[in-house]
Amino acid sequence: MKKEIPRKALEPLAQLCTLLSSASGASEDASSILRGFLEFMKAHSDFFFSQPWQETYDFDQSARFTEADMSLISEGGRDEFSERFYAVCLKKNISLREGFHPLGFLWTLWALDKKLSKDRVDKFRLRKAREDAALFARTFLGWHPFAYQERLVRDRSKRIVCCWGRQCGKTSTIAVKAIHFAYSSPNMNVLIASPSLRQSMIMFDRVLGFINGSPILSTGVARKTRTIIQLLNGSRITALPCSENLLRGYSADLVICDEAAFMPEDVIVKVVFPMLSATDGSAIFLSTPWGRDHFFYRAFIDPGYSVHHVKSTECPLIKPEFLEEQRRNMPEEAFRMEYLGEFIEAATCFFPQDLIRSCVDPDLEFVLGPEESAPSGEYYAGADFGKLEDYSVITVLKREGDLLKLVYLYEFPLGSSYSNVIGHLVRSNQRFQLRKVLIDQTGVGEPVLEELKTQGVQNVEGLTFTVKTKEELLTCLKLAMEQKRLKMPYHRRLCEQINQQQYEYSKSGYLVFTHPARTHDDQLWSLALACYAATVGREAPPILVRLR
Repeated sequence: MKKEIPRKALEPLAQLCTLLSSASGASEDASSILRGFLEFMKAHSDFFFSQPWQETYDFDQSARFTEADMSLISEGGRDEFSERFYAVCLKKNISLREGFHPLGFLWTLWALDKKLSKDRVDKFRLRKAREDAALFARTFLGWHPFAYQERLVRDRSKRIVCCWGRQCGKTSTIAVKAIHFAYSSPNMNVLIASPSLRQSMIMFDRVLGFINGSPILSTGVARKTRTIIQLLNGSRITALPCSENLLRGYSADLVICDEAAFMPEDVIVKVVFPMLSATDGSAIFLSTPWGRDHFFYRAFIDPGYSVHHVKSTECPLIKPEFLEEQRRNMPEEAFRMEYLGEFIEAATCFFPQDLIRSCVDPDLEFVLGPEESAPSGEYYAGADFGKLEDYSVITVLKREGDLLKLVYLYEFPLGSSYSNVIGHLVRSNQRFQLRKVLIDQTGVGEPVLEELKTQGVQNVEGLTFTVKTKEELLTCLKLAMEQKRLKMPYHRRLCEQINQQQYEYSKSGYLVFTHPARTHDDQLWSLALACYAATVGREAPPILVRLR
């Protein structure tokens, strides 16, 4: 056979040499490394060209070593170990179809390293990258972590809790950790779970973005779908909602629970942990704080867990002036929870965080838009009309027996015209065949009511907003939540608006509701109106719309 490598191998081989030069701190340039490889191939041509090149790259074959492979390494002295070691990795990853597989070189190196003593010289520090996730990230992703991020990616504990403030980079950090876990060992199953598929996809897309942005790592993807990345080394990264029905039956080596504070505790305890039992797997729970009567808080204070608590003040990218601005713009409790990572809520909140969490159902997903087909059923809508300072919101609930399911929520941009909202509501009425429409008759409510009727929404009825009717609306909503008759998909902004509604008693004994300055409660009122429409006076046909 000809003693030459496939021409296709030269470009990816040069790519590998560039990586090795960077990994060595540029102590040796890429051209010198490439020249050294080619000279070694020529000097040991009997080893390199003893057999025809394999047709295509095969992970299992590249990680299987022959007597000739081991003899080449052992015949050299200590000073020759690195070049002989790398030479075996080169040969195992040359093929006719791909030419040369740089990532396969790395996988072969790690597999071969397991067979050899650990006191060998690691010229390019690639062997260390398998154990050191921070080095892996710098070398293959070009990602340079802050000190607190580096502590997390290097943490090899079996149980990790990550409670970080906003914009500290927890999604990127955990994405890097997931990538390193899947690439550094073959046949690993990494599962990303969260209260909703949409939330899981945020983490999954960050993982995919890192992989696609790496010329080396991107060559290791065998197959990808919208929720699965399958690697050539047999490892897999999968994104799912934390639905008990979807998670049961999975076995995982690493489970990442994103927004874990909103995941049903039963799913964590009865589904997530059992899927780690046979693999002796690891679990990472990350979230901003939400409620204390939950697994996430108990894990946060458990000395048996490796806890990473990072405040937004520790992120070098966030200026103190910005944090001071946010402290002025937000309720103190919200600021301490969102930016300082504290488990706290206002004493006068009408809807406690733990109650709100109990309504989140991972099996539910929002209907995406008014044009998407909706299954037949009994639907009720609530709409809160804002204008310049408040948002207009439309909410639709589906009633199944006594159970109310939130299926649609749309928040209009600030300043949206009433005609735009009316048109959207008319389309929603046609699509869902709404049973009830109620609107606030105070203020500009009456003209909107008449316009809706003119546009064919005959199942519309008015309601005057007073202290008493507001109390009835929110009491109706709270009762449905406490009786576990309301279920909704995970929606962080909606949860926050519900939790921020505060109350006090008036002199006449009525509940008076307020929300903190510079916050909004439009989604809450829209939900409350829909809930009221679906439960109170079902004989009459209303869509509830509140106008300010």
